[in-house]
Amino acid sequence: MTALKFEDQEIPDLDEYATLAEQFIPGRRAIFAIVAASFLELLPKGPARILVVGAGGGEDILRLGSDSADWSFVGADTYQPMVELARRRLAGSTVAPARASRPRRSTTWTNRTSMPPRVS
Repeated sequence: MTALKFEDQEIPDLDEYATLAEQFIPGRRAIFAIVAASFLELLPKGPARILVVGAGGGEDILRLGSDSADWSFVGADTYQPMVELARRRLAGSTVAPARASRPRRSTTWTNRTSMPPRVS
């Protein structure tokens, strides 16, 4: 049996990914609800910086960011079309505006909320 990479699959319209994932992944909403509840319970109150590895289309950031406006996120994914999808979705959301940046040799973006400046 050969593993099929996400990057090798034919997805006709990547913008429909979130809708299709919602239809075909049983318990998807429940998983996000459990993750959000866990973060809210386990993280200290106030600002937090969260790294989302394998962030795909930004669903984690959209869902977690809508619950906690003082959190900031850095998302990373190896598949550039999903990174672009995440940027579009974040730009059109109520989550704090995304500031897209791509460090050299990496496929990442950031979504910064209004965090206070760091004191060194």
